[in-house]
Amino acid sequence: MDQQDVKILYDEKADVCYVSFGEPRPSICEEVRDGVLLRLDPDTGEATGVTIVGFTRKFAGVPLSVPTAAKLTSANALEG
Repeated sequence: MDQQDVKILYDEKADVCYVSFGEPRPSICEEVRDGVLLRLDPDTGEATGVTIVGFTRKFAGVPLSVPTAAKLTSANALEG
């Protein structure tokens, strides 16, 4: 995968984390684990992102680090 922007959006109300690679584009989803959806470009098969349902439940107690180049956005900030 070429170097591209990684965008992370967390929806606190729904407890869903969206990780997107590059610009948004049409994608299909494949559930790779319970509540973990890999988003793929239907033409190339390239990963376009990951959606994690039940994020805090899955990662409770796990220290997480985010690359400094990632762009973080809170879903709550988008509502206001």
